[in-house]
Amino acid sequence: MDVLEFTDMDVRLRQSEQRFRELIEICPDAVFVNRDDALVCVNRACVELFGYLRPEDVLGKSPFELFHPSCHVEIRQRIKTVLNDGKRLPAAEEQILRPDGGIAHVQTVCAPIMDGDRPAVLVSMRDLTQIKERELHMGLALDAAQMGSFELDLATHKIRWSGPVQALFGISGSAFIDKPTPLEELILPEDLPMMRKALDAAARHRSDFSHEFRFRADGGKPRWFAARGRFSCDAQHQPHIMHGVIMDVHERKLADETLRELSQRLRTMSHQLLAAQETERRRLARELHDELGQSLTIIKMSLQMTRQDLGDKSPRSLNDCLEAVERTIHQVRNTALDLRPSILDDLGLADALNWYLNRLQQTAGLRIARRLTPLPGRLTPAVETACFRIAQEALTNIVRHAQATTVEVKLKSLPLGIELVIRDDGRGFDTVLSRQRAMAGSSLGILGMEEWTALAGGTFRIESQLGIGTTIRVRLGQEGGSLPGLERLHI
Repeated sequence: MDVLEFTDMDVRLRQSEQRFRELIEICPDAVFVNRDDALVCVNRACVELFGYLRPEDVLGKSPFELFHPSCHVEIRQRIKTVLNDGKRLPAAEEQILRPDGGIAHVQTVCAPIMDGDRPAVLVSMRDLTQIKERELHMGLALDAAQMGSFELDLATHKIRWSGPVQALFGISGSAFIDKPTPLEELILPEDLPMMRKALDAAARHRSDFSHEFRFRADGGKPRWFAARGRFSCDAQHQPHIMHGVIMDVHERKLADETLRELSQRLRTMSHQLLAAQETERRRLARELHDELGQSLTIIKMSLQMTRQDLGDKSPRSLNDCLEAVERTIHQVRNTALDLRPSILDDLGLADALNWYLNRLQQTAGLRIARRLTPLPGRLTPAVETACFRIAQEALTNIVRHAQATTVEVKLKSLPLGIELVIRDDGRGFDTVLSRQRAMAGSSLGILGMEEWTALAGGTFRIESQLGIGTTIRVRLGQEGGSLPGLERLHI
């Protein structure tokens, strides 16, 4: 090789080195070249990551001066492997020891490179300090909230838990912490099908996962846990890994169950109270009609016979007594009808509503537009009583509070029940405020209608606008609920 060729190769080599230095200088990651345990090339990002101001402060230093002592054994092994095998190594996490005593977490990737004619190691570093800090804060937050994190592989249905889950689950030892574990080993067998179904549905719809399940730790009693997760997708945009958190909700589940039992107990007591009230209404109506009504009729007949016997000599007080008895008989009849109209039991709901609307139209002076479609057959006493009492309560409230001039009442048959609609053109009201007053005990109208609806197994909806009016819509099933004591009402 002559001098010109040697000079040309030297120029090209210098140009190549210059391009390499320019490339690593513009690289956003920190990059350095380690040759013979000394840094011979660094970029600006590397200098800053190590915590220095100038490249001269870093060049010539050994990696073992710059990295934390806890990483020295692994770094030595990685340098040896790269130089011996001549292959790039996968990423590893290590720690930098900065001049101010601070520690930076980094991810390093090592690859072989030639520095002139001598083998060296090219190292690329990415700062993980902020990520590690966020993970620490997240871990503290999870610990404070008594939560743990997990990672689920959808292909194998194996799950990897974070360390805090061990304490959360109450597991002794480290049987499955930080290593994949099949779901079958974690969840009660009876809860597993629903868990798989919820997982498949969330993956299919690309939605967040939320499910509650039971886990038995170390042979103890099962406890309730809640899992919340979100999927990450593979290269084909298919969900394959779910990351999430898990929390102990056992106490909440027990409280919810207690609340449900108390609510059911209160609902049962409310139903029994309504049934008792209706039975008592029926008894009083019968006594007023059969006993007091008959007694008053006998008194009336006796007074009429006495007046007939006395003829013109009958005193005026006798006529006054007859008129008083007539008024009392009329009042007793109205009271008995208010307590329990016999027409409801004898002829059914549509005829009873029609009778009540006629009576209300006469006494209240309302214009009532009605469309009471004949029903295909008799409903159960529970449904008929509930629907009549709801209509009675709604119309009473209209007369007392709505200042309405026109009321529309509709009753129609549905495929699986009946629908009652009552609409007025009154002043309307704030339903939220009215419900709050009802919950405080100052008004029971809406609550009473809702309770009758629930008792008959139906749905209740009320809509009202100030200055426009109110609409009540009730739907009840044909069979309805069970109202003990009413199933035998056939007066």
